[in-house]
Amino acid sequence: MSVWSQFGRGLEFFRAQLSTRKYLRLGLLAILFLAFAVTSFRIIKSQNEQLFAPTSRSDFEDYYQASRLLAEGKDPYRADQLEDIRQLSGTFNPADFFDPVKLQKIIAKFRGLGTYLYLPFTAFALLPISGLGYHAAAAIFQAVSLLSLGLMIWFLYAADRSRLRDTWSERDFTVPLVSSVLLFAGFLAENAGNGNIGFFLLCLCLPGLLLSMKDRISSQVLGGFLIGIAVVLKITPIFLALVLLAYLRLFALAGLALGIAFGLLIPALALGFERNLELIQGWYALIISTYNKFVFMRPWANNQTISGAIGKFFISGSDVKQAAYGLPLLSGVSDHGTVRQFGMYVKIANLILMLACVVTTLGVMWRTFAGNFSHMMRAALGEKKNPTDFWSDVTLVRLAFLVILVSLVTSGVSWYHAYGMLFLPVYLRVRQSYNGQKLAPLEVFAFAFIGFFSLAPMVLSAHLREMLAMYSVFALGMVILAPGYIWLILRNSEARSGI
Repeated sequence: MSVWSQFGRGLEFFRAQLSTRKYLRLGLLAILFLAFAVTSFRIIKSQNEQLFAPTSRSDFEDYYQASRLLAEGKDPYRADQLEDIRQLSGTFNPADFFDPVKLQKIIAKFRGLGTYLYLPFTAFALLPISGLGYHAAAAIFQAVSLLSLGLMIWFLYAADRSRLRDTWSERDFTVPLVSSVLLFAGFLAENAGNGNIGFFLLCLCLPGLLLSMKDRISSQVLGGFLIGIAVVLKITPIFLALVLLAYLRLFALAGLALGIAFGLLIPALALGFERNLELIQGWYALIISTYNKFVFMRPWANNQTISGAIGKFFISGSDVKQAAYGLPLLSGVSDHGTVRQFGMYVKIANLILMLACVVTTLGVMWRTFAGNFSHMMRAALGEKKNPTDFWSDVTLVRLAFLVILVSLVTSGVSWYHAYGMLFLPVYLRVRQSYNGQKLAPLEVFAFAFIGFFSLAPMVLSAHLREMLAMYSVFALGMVILAPGYIWLILRNSEARSGI
C-alpha cells in the first residue's frame, strides 16, 4: 500500500471520528484555542538586542512603540531618521565602519525605522495601554486579540444557528469549523506568536462580509463599516469592496466608506485635525510613495509576495542567505537600472492580477443581473428575501477567496501568517461542502496546498523550510491558483431569474 493511500485512509478515519464523536470535536477546538493562547505568550519576553540587525520582540512592539511616540507628540513613522539616513549617503566614509563610536551612531539611525507601517488609527487605538510597561501592555493586547478570535467563532455560531433554527445541529457547525481551524492552525498560531493584528482583521471582516449580504439595510451598512475599520487597520481588506460591488451591495459599500472615514478621522479627537492629517500624509509618503518608487520592501525569505519572490530571484541583497541557495539568478551586484527594471515587472504582474480581479467582479455582476433590471435595482436598494448569502452562494465565496488571495500576493509585504485571512472563505466553502455543495478539484488542491504550508513547518527541517521560503514556492503557488479560481468563478456564475 502506498504512502498516499495510507494517508488517505488515515484522513478518512479521522473525518469519520470527527463526525461521530462530539467530545473529540469540542476537545480539539479547545486544544487549538489553548495552543494559540500559549503561543501568544511568546511575545512577552526579554528584548533580544542585535547590534547589526536590531529587532523588536514582536509585531505588537512595533505598534506599542508607535503608540508611545504618538502619546509623546513624536512621529511614529520616524521621518526625521529617514531624512538623516538620506543625508548620510552624502557624508558617509567607509572608514567609519572601523570607528566603534561612529559605527554605533550610524546603527542608531536605523533603529526602529520602517517598523510601523500602519495608519495612525492603530497607534491611536493602543493609547490606553501605551503608558504601561511592555510586558503588561503585551499581555492585555494578546488577551484582547484572543478574545476577538473567540468573538468571531461566537458570531459564526450565532449566525449559523439563527438561519437554520430547528434544523441546526452542533455537528454540522463544528466539523467544518474544526477542520478549517486545523487547516490554518500554523498561520493562526504565527499570528498569535508574533502579536499581529490578524485576529482583529478576522473578527472584523468575517462578520462584515456576512452582514453585508443581509436583507436589512442597517445590517449591510454595519457590515461595510466593520470592513472599513479593517481597511484602516491594514490596507489590504479594501479588496473586499469588489465582493460587495459584484452583488451591488451599495449600502455596504457606503458603510465601508464610513468605516474608513471614521478610522482616518477618529485619531483627530486626541491629536487634533492638523497633526492627524500630517501623520496620514507621513504614512502615505513612507508606505505608498516609497513602495511605488522602490517596489522591493523587505523581500526576505518569509515575504511571500510577487515583489518578494522577484526580489529574491533577481536582486542581490534581498536576503542575507540568498547565496546559500544559488540566488540571485543574476550574478554581480544589482545596480539601480536592474532594480528599476525588475520593479517594473513586479508592477506589471500586480496590475494584471488586480485587473483580472476587477474583470471577474464585473463578470459575476453581469451574470447575476443581466436581463433583469428590476432585480438589479432591488439589490442596489436593499432587497428583501435576498437569494445571495455566504452560506449558500458558491460563487460568492470563491470570489472572496480570489480577492483576498490577490490582495496578499500583490502587497509589498505578506508574511506566511498574513494568509490566515483566507480562513474566511475557506471555512465558508467547507461549510457549504458539508451541506452537499462539493468542492471542485482545484479547491481541494488549493486547500491542501495551504494546509501544507500552514502545518508542515512544524515537522520540516529548518533547512527545508528556509529553502521553500527562499524560492517563494508558496507565493508562486498562490499566483498560479488565481487564474484557476477566475476560470472556476466565471464558469459557474449563472444569471439569476430574480424574485
